[in-house]
Amino acid sequence: MFVFAATVLDPRFKLSNFTKLAIEEMYGELNGGKAWEAVKTFMHALFEEYKAKYAPSDASKHVRAPQSELTQKREGRKLVSRINKKLRVGDGEASMSKSEYEKYLHEENEVNRDDFDILKWWKNNAARFPILARMARDVLAVPVSTVACESAFSTSGRILNEFRTSLTPFMVQALLCAQDWLRGSITINIEEDEEELLRLEKGNIL
Repeated sequence: MFVFAATVLDPRFKLSNFTKLAIEEMYGELNGGKAWEAVKTFMHALFEEYKAKYAPSDASKHVRAPQSELTQKREGRKLVSRINKKLRVGDGEASMSKSEYEKYLHEENEVNRDDFDILKWWKNNAARFPILARMARDVLAVPVSTVACESAFSTSGRILNEFRTSLTPFMVQALLCAQDWLRGSITINIEEDEEELLRLEKGNIL
């Protein structure tokens, strides 16, 4: 479910028709409909759980000190102005009763582009969606797969073996990172680069 939660918390997709069709394609039309309803139920329950834990309570509001008559009149005019503004923006009580989660879903989706930075988006919009931002921080930090971690431990086992036990933690980290960077940036063709590889091997031996 957290994989789908990460999709819903992606402002490019949310609970859009794209997400619904993707689920139906993965699970079939019958099971896809059930999975879609399960995702919506899960997201609503998850938001309510975060809301109960992180939403500000009325008890935290401080009591104001007595104000002068002039100050009260100014505050009254400001209050009327704020109420009129809210009535113009929304559609009455229905719009003001929408939860943070519902407002997020009703906003227009972001443009789906390759350079979109979802973490930066949530950082910039944390003030508007504080509870959802906490959800995104927790959900998007969950690794999709453990393959990378297992691969790292496997590689470290080959570097730090019974014959090489005196390496410091810093050196082990340096060797792991260097090997990963080299493998990711250089494509080696053994047949074409055989002479170069032999030269490098002789250099390592020396």
